[in-house]
Amino acid sequence: MTIDFKHKRFYFKPNSRKRNLNDLDFGFTRTLKDEKLIVGFVWDEELKNKLSYGDEILEINGKTANICNLITKDIINKNDGTLKMKIKKHMISLVIIVTTITACKTSSKNTSVLPSFPTEVQIATNEIKFGEFTTGINGGAIEAATVEGMLNGAHGTFVRIPVGEETVSHTQSNTYHGIVVKGIVENPVNGNTNPKRLPAGSFWYQPGEQEHITRCSEDSEEPCVVFIFQTENFDFIQQ
Repeated sequence: MTIDFKHKRFYFKPNSRKRNLNDLDFGFTRTLKDEKLIVGFVWDEELKNKLSYGDEILEINGKTANICNLITKDIINKNDGTLKMKIKKHMISLVIIVTTITACKTSSKNTSVLPSFPTEVQIATNEIKFGEFTTGINGGAIEAATVEGMLNGAHGTFVRIPVGEETVSHTQSNTYHGIVVKGIVENPVNGNTNPKRLPAGSFWYQPGEQEHITRCSEDSEEPCVVFIFQTENFDFIQQ
């Protein structure tokens, strides 16, 4: 991924990992919000008229869309190139039939491998749709937007924190890497009262199972936005 601060754009380039042709890619990503399966980023131009970020996926090929089914791929019909979905969009249930645009996707059996886009994808900042992720200790909404992969496996996710807000002290089971996109971030670990200040463009590495807090400094001139990348699933364990 390339971050273009000057033009406020993010560039995702396809990688060259081996593909599993038994899996299908239908022109959009799936992600989680409030323990529900929703539509993530839609890159297929025809689908943009039918699907948008946040649409809740109720059924896939006649089966309930739950996390267990998604991980095992039992709800994906691999014998043809059609995916029939029932979605909830603006309080209305719709049935969408999506025809595959390619038959290339990383193996579902290895959730530590980040799924690849079938082509180069460019996402402008105004196209990133944030949803509430958790509540900070001061009551502010900390928001997240997963743009690649899913939180139950490898993923790339933007997180937005209001000025002066911070998470509760917590751990994650797995390591993640963070890049500050906007604002001034602090990430004190193990009760450190004098953490390093991380302005836009900074990087940090957060080991799993290490207690820490992530905050947007009170003197930040704007809400903080960070991009985190994990090769394993994300969790949030309050201490």
